[in-house]
Amino acid sequence: MQASSGHGADLIIDGLGQQAMTENLSALPTFGHWVSLGRASGAIPTVDPHALLAKSATFSAPAVLHYTSDPTRLRQMADRLRQALQM
Repeated sequence: MQASSGHGADLIIDGLGQQAMTENLSALPTFGHWVSLGRASGAIPTVDPHALLAKSATFSAPAVLHYTSDPTRLRQMADRLRQALQM
């Protein structure tokens, strides 16, 4: 919070999991979004929806296999990424 002058992080991308859960919720500002991509310190317990609702915040935990199971979709996403990186 100190690095953001008390505002918090509009987007939190977390790879730690359980160990960072409390800190992530604290750092999440109003309308912030928290993405859980890993569980290096263990799976996070169920996220309390009321903690998110209090801040109008959102949470997602995408599974990479959902994005890579369809070769056509994977190729389309890779093409979009390449185009974005060329800009």
